[in-house]
Amino acid sequence: MTIIVDQFMSESIPGAWAQFDEEWKAYEDGRVKAAALYLSSGAPDLLAADEPLSLQEIMSVTLNRDSLRRALLAFASGGAMGLFEAYEELNYEIMGCGVLQNGGRIGLREWLLRQGWITVEAEDRFLKTVLKYRCNDHVASFSPFSPFQAQLFVRNVLVKFIRYCAASKAPENQAS
Repeated sequence: MTIIVDQFMSESIPGAWAQFDEEWKAYEDGRVKAAALYLSSGAPDLLAADEPLSLQEIMSVTLNRDSLRRALLAFASGGAMGLFEAYEELNYEIMGCGVLQNGGRIGLREWLLRQGWITVEAEDRFLKTVLKYRCNDHVASFSPFSPFQAQLFVRNVLVKFIRYCAASKAPENQAS
């Protein structure tokens, strides 16, 4: 059936694939805008003391940053899996954009610590929490984050990195 549809589309309707490409781009852009809106004006408790990011600020920073865009979408999807994926993609973006170009003196975690965006304890709790609840893995005794705390942890790093990129014009991730 797929072969028949593909053959029909390519022979009978010139430009049909271009139309599908446009529709999918618009669909994906809409998902990113919805995720950006959630980040900028989501649950009031998540916004806490932060000055909210503008939708335009989020969109301009994520425009050509695939890993950051994936982090934003995963954050908006939520859950242990989504929050883990958001943090993972955010880490890929940071590693790939060149801010760690320091002759190998510090790694990603140390850079995040120096920025004041995480603490070792908070990151460990977050990672153990999502490991346990995304895969139902057995994790040694620890004090887990609540879903709200996990969401707040990821949102904090995501917002601060977007602000960092907007202010410093950190280079785009060349590996995205």
